[in-house]
Amino acid sequence: MSKRYLARAVRAAMVAALTIAFADRASADSILLSDLQIQLDLDNMIASITGGLEAHSSTGGPVFLDSLGVNLVQDATPLDLFAGPTLLDDLPFFALPYPLADGESLPTTTLLFRLTGLVPGSAYSGSFSFFEFSADGAAEALASRDFAFGTPTPVPEPATLLLTGTGIGLAIFRRRRMQR
Repeated sequence: MSKRYLARAVRAAMVAALTIAFADRASADSILLSDLQIQLDLDNMIASITGGLEAHSSTGGPVFLDSLGVNLVQDATPLDLFAGPTLLDDLPFFALPYPLADGESLPTTTLLFRLTGLVPGSAYSGSFSFFEFSADGAAEALASRDFAFGTPTPVPEPATLLLTGTGIGLAIFRRRRMQR
């Protein structure tokens, strides 16, 4: 069984277990997202998405974050975030407190998820949503947000430019000398 299918099976099992465990819980109105930030680690080509969360429930009961859905497009091409090379790292999402009390807030520095394997010089756009499953298993979107960012094209180091320029210069000099 491939790693991708194993990861999907584990996620499905976790969602099913949470749905069964919290089948009689309150229905949430929404999760408010605040101060969404995208931090780029250009050395490792990772985007970390952070933001604040605040729960609001119509019944005053807790709000459960059961699932995270992420869609990503690279230079107008939709990506499969489970097949690679760009991958979704949603482990930070599973580290969040699943139940949030009505009115409870998480700080704006809360790590929601990461995107790894980004390509230098590419433009990315996408969206993500938090879902809660009802007692009948239907998914209700609690919050959704669009985002976009770009990765800069790497600039060669001065030493690389010098070596490349010297090599080209020597090649031109040799070619001219041979033509004489």
